[in-house]
Amino acid sequence: MRCPKVSPLTTVRILEALPNLRRDVKVMYRHGLRCSEAVDLRIEDVSFDRATLWVKRLKGSNSGTHPIEGDELRAIRRYLGLRQDNLPWLFLSERQGRLTRFAINYLVDRTAEAAAFMNLHPHCLRHSCGYALADRGVDLRTIQEWLGHRSIEMTVRYTRISQRRFNGLWRG
Repeated sequence: MRCPKVSPLTTVRILEALPNLRRDVKVMYRHGLRCSEAVDLRIEDVSFDRATLWVKRLKGSNSGTHPIEGDELRAIRRYLGLRQDNLPWLFLSERQGRLTRFAINYLVDRTAEAAAFMNLHPHCLRHSCGYALADRGVDLRTIQEWLGHRSIEMTVRYTRISQRRFNGLWRG
């Protein structure tokens, strides 16, 4: 299944449609997580002292530590404060069990519908993260590291969408 080209503006619409406690999809987007990487996140992967998230990449990608912005860290703290379980996973399903790929697919589909955007699946959030970073002018190597790509060829695709980068090239 191919992802539709999801602009950063469309992604914002989708993320605004999320229910307040569904932080898992926002974390997937911000950190460019694959569905399997999101369901494997554990509470111990978050360092509240250092405001970081350990991202264990799959499919031969490079794992690494990502900074967590203040709003995201506060939201995770609030979310964990509401939980009354001893489960190790960072995010739980609506039934208070381990989040599954199926549940994420359902949640992203439902959220996309609420934002009036069809044919969106979880991996599109990863691509949208790459496109959003390129659109902000983030250099290719940084995007490569952020998404955990071993090869720069996997990252180059995200620079194709952002034509705005050409604006002002020849201004004095």
